[in-house]
Amino acid sequence: METFETYSEAKARAEKKVKEIANGSHEVVLSARQSLDALAALERLNKFHADTGRHVSLLRALSQFVEIETKLPAGHTAMEAVAG
Repeated sequence: METFETYSEAKARAEKKVKEIANGSHEVVLSARQSLDALAALERLNKFHADTGRHVSLLRALSQFVEIETKLPAGHTAMEAVAG
């Protein structure tokens, strides 16, 4: 969340944001909850990168998860499949 020293700074930023939205910016497409989920997922991926040196994008991670879950029988999780 951004903070501003003055009303005029806040108003200028709001006007800029309105222009971005009008020009098709995708920045505000997510709900507040979705934004929190996305940030948490990115933090988790950053930790994975720091721990392993391997970089995985959020899209790649989610795509692999969905592909794996789609192939599993109903009622089984990816973690159960990995555990054997």
